[in-house]
Amino acid sequence: EVIIGLREENDELVLTVKDDGTGIRSLRKNKRMGIHMMKYRADVSGGKLEIESRRGRGTTVTCRVPLNREK
Repeated sequence: EVIIGLREENDELVLTVKDDGTGIRSLRKNKRMGIHMMKYRADVSGGKLEIESRRGRGTTVTCRVPLNREK
């Protein structure tokens, strides 16, 4: 099961994707291109990417990107 959320919080756009899968074995050793590209895209947008994974309990990926508002 996957739960996707999108909200505005403290002048940021926050995207959260949470699944109930097996989790990522090791984020430090993970050399998959998808994670690197997600981190790169968040960085280029001035945001940040957070990944929390617990073996057997799924993974949560949160991307926070600042909202540029012209006043």
